[in-house]
Amino acid sequence: MNKEKLSLWHQEEQYGITGWDFSHLDGRWQNELLPWNYRKLVLSYLKSDMQLLDMGTGGGELLKTFHHPSNRTQVTEAWQPNINLLKHAIAKQGIKVHALQAKHEDALPVKNGSLNMITNSHAAFNPV
Repeated sequence: MNKEKLSLWHQEEQYGITGWDFSHLDGRWQNELLPWNYRKLVLSYLKSDMQLLDMGTGGGELLKTFHHPSNRTQVTEAWQPNINLLKHAIAKQGIKVHALQAKHEDALPVKNGSLNMITNSHAAFNPV
């Protein structure tokens, strides 16, 4: 194996991921433009009086851009580093954080009929 490449990989391992902040990769990746915008789609439906659940919220970076009332917002997260981050960030703002133990978010920790909108940009979910 190429020792230089291996050394670079070890350096990359030292960067911790906090939430979904990948800023240390700026200028080193690219993404094709999509014909739609997830954030704009959510905002076109989300109203301030709705009860919102954001599944697999990561560090809450995208959720924060919705500017939804904290007392009407809940999140799920299953990755412990993100759960720790959420407890020190958005939970203090009044957003309810559901820390899930399962690898996949199959069982929603909310009462049936208690939500108006569920957002999920990438988390695994099996409603059966």
